[in-house]
Amino acid sequence: MRRDELQALQAPLKQRYRSDPEAALVTLCAVGALGERPTHPELLDDLAVRFMDAGWSLKWLQRQIVLSAAYRQRRRRGRRLLG
Repeated sequence: MRRDELQALQAPLKQRYRSDPEAALVTLCAVGALGERPTHPELLDDLAVRFMDAGWSLKWLQRQIVLSAAYRQRRRRGRRLLG
């Protein structure tokens, strides 16, 4: 990952936890420990391998997520609920 990409990912966290830096550390350390286990780990593994093959491109990853059927289905359901 390039330095500018890493900084772009860190910026929202820095802003959010500026007043309580220890909360950021606890949050980052707990990633994966406090959440639910993935329902389809083999799909996450496949996505991770393709992400690495794509040169760790965040643009590629975002495109894969946004163009996925699951994401589009979720967006449609949300629009129906809103009216």
